[in-house]
Amino acid sequence: RKSWWDDRFTKLLLDAIPVESTQLIDYGCGHANAAYSLLPSLPNTHYVGLESDNERLREAERQVATTRYATRVSLRHSPDDAELPVPDGLADIFLSILRLQHCTDIKALVSTELPRVLRLGGRFVAVEADNLGQRFYFDGVLEELNQKFHDFCLRARVLRQPADIALGPRLPQLLSRAGFRDVRVVVHSVSSARYEHAKVFCDRVQRITEQTAELAGIYEQAEEYQAVLQAIRRFQFAGLPKRLGHSAHSVPAFLVTAVR
Repeated sequence: RKSWWDDRFTKLLLDAIPVESTQLIDYGCGHANAAYSLLPSLPNTHYVGLESDNERLREAERQVATTRYATRVSLRHSPDDAELPVPDGLADIFLSILRLQHCTDIKALVSTELPRVLRLGGRFVAVEADNLGQRFYFDGVLEELNQKFHDFCLRARVLRQPADIALGPRLPQLLSRAGFRDVRVVVHSVSSARYEHAKVFCDRVQRITEQTAELAGIYEQAEEYQAVLQAIRRFQFAGLPKRLGHSAHSVPAFLVTAVR
């Protein structure tokens, strides 16, 4: 299970999924974390995980095979932005966790594929982040670092279009325009907190920056990229690398539900 996927997050999802659900599609299932977390509390639910990455799919198949609910799990390869490999009206739950932000045609998915695979009265449940709202802390608010990281994420958002790394706040309106009913939103903080050395914290922020740059195709010499690295270095050496403190990193995540 991912480090941020805790019992509180699992409860948030279970509160949004009726216990009597029988068919659940998990779009972009990855290593099938949702199956491990949800199926023990959904005894009548069959889980269909869709994943485009073959390596993740094979690992998910290997791990799920050892569980007591393996007979209720089906995993299928699903190419990105293609028609979903499931029949019409299969599911009463369509679940997606931090996957829709990578879609290059989210409007088509919401307006065409979701109504096709969801039964009438079926429920859409998705969690999508606002990556522009990320915040870092170390014994207080790091204003310079947070501002530079925000500017960096703005550039990443532009370069990754038509995908959207800040899809969370937009998703409710997209669903309403596509004709979904009873659209609801809960904002959850995906976060971590540690007591650690300043250098360890700074190294982690730099890794997050590097990963974001790689996904967006931002070169290291880009102005916004260098501004984040400089802010990290200034904080690290001003506060002394071996200084111990309480760090935190938070990202707003929008749990959006709707009824077909």
